[in-house]
Amino acid sequence: MVLATTDPHKVPATIASRCQRFDFRRVPLAATVIALGRICEAESIACEAAALELIARASTGSMRDAINLLDQLATSYGMNLTVEHAKAGLGL
Repeated sequence: MVLATTDPHKVPATIASRCQRFDFRRVPLAATVIALGRICEAESIACEAAALELIARASTGSMRDAINLLDQLATSYGMNLTVEHAKAGLGL
């Protein structure tokens, strides 16, 4: 069973004492860029570092969103992504 809340301080002590607590945070920009770089290597996608940073910034800390954006851009612009492709695909 999973109990999810945005107000953990409102959970009664009798319930909180029987739960494991996990505080989720957004993924840092640098970690997102590194992970996207690894994915590009594994999938043989040539992508400029600046393009990866734009994708990471647009994902606002969500790794799932970053991977989806990378996939959409690679599908739309091919396996050689540039900063211009990233800007156009992200609407910048």
